[in-house]
Amino acid sequence: MEYTITKNANFNSLEIKFSGIPSAAVRAAIRNLKYRWNAVKKLWYGFADEATTREAIDNADKTDAPAKP
Repeated sequence: MEYTITKNANFNSLEIKFSGIPSAAVRAAIRNLKYRWNAVKKLWYGFADEATTREAIDNADKTDAPAKP
């Protein structure tokens, strides 16, 4: 799923907008980073750094494959 992360200089925070509704795993991952949903602006906002946020979103839907012997 496509998403954009922008910096909000007024609040010194990050804002995440998704192209659609993110999966439950992605929502859980960004909630774990203390992001909150803004229903008026239709975006998530929080104070985690951008690299950590991207990693959490990109890895949220990946399943752990069993280790090969």
